[in-house]
Amino acid sequence: MNRENLKPIKRNTKVQDSRIYLDNYTVLEKEWLNPTFYRLRLDASTIAAVARPGQFVNVRVTPTCDPLLRRPLSIFRVHRQSGWIELLVKLVGRGSRLLSEVQPQEQLNLLGPLGHGFDLETCNTALVVGGGIGIAPLVFLIEELIALQRSVMVFLGFRHQKEVCCIGILKNLPLHLEVATDDGSVGFSGLVTSVLENYLQTNSLSDSTCIFACGPTPMLKKIDSLARRFSLPWQFSLETFMACGIGACMGCAIPAANGADYKLVCKDGPVFSNGQVKIDG
Repeated sequence: MNRENLKPIKRNTKVQDSRIYLDNYTVLEKEWLNPTFYRLRLDASTIAAVARPGQFVNVRVTPTCDPLLRRPLSIFRVHRQSGWIELLVKLVGRGSRLLSEVQPQEQLNLLGPLGHGFDLETCNTALVVGGGIGIAPLVFLIEELIALQRSVMVFLGFRHQKEVCCIGILKNLPLHLEVATDDGSVGFSGLVTSVLENYLQTNSLSDSTCIFACGPTPMLKKIDSLARRFSLPWQFSLETFMACGIGACMGCAIPAANGADYKLVCKDGPVFSNGQVKIDG
């Protein structure tokens, strides 16, 4: 990577550091974690230095303009001292298939970090809930919460055993972990929101308890209902189609909570707190 050509782009955002970088970054590692999820580690010290949990990068998946649009990928993990970032990708379509063909020592063009991430300041007890590929922005979050010496409970839901991901990483961290699969092949048999609901019903919650989540909209809608029931604040990282990643194309607009305005997931989010947006689906 030619660091002399790095060009930081300024932006107006609530994130602590406002720098965005557009450059080529070298792939250090590629690892398939299961039949559909793979991990990419990139030498990206400029992004690693300023990234915050919940932010993402927009990736050009081939050296050409085919496909035309970049793919938004959550920053999965960061190691600032070593200068690398990791991306977690689910194999779902042409873009993720083309990206899966990249090899170590090849380069990827990234724009980032982008978006508004999680606010960690007011939460001493974190309930972190992920559904499927929704785990992608949460591992970075979990590692940051633990570094801040916060109490962390993690609830992960997957469809079946072949989709289960990242348990090895989390088991090495000082946290409480619950796993659910739709078919019962790993952990609790059923929805991860059922595990969360049982936890909320059977444990005393401190005033500084909050919920962080990412996953399918029905899961988030159920968590929103539980949060209202137990008077808990939440922060959700929303998954939606994005094109430009910087708020220019307006393609990721979603209704604001007031019903009159719209929020841009790429610019105002992807992390939103209760009272900001409508959770539909």
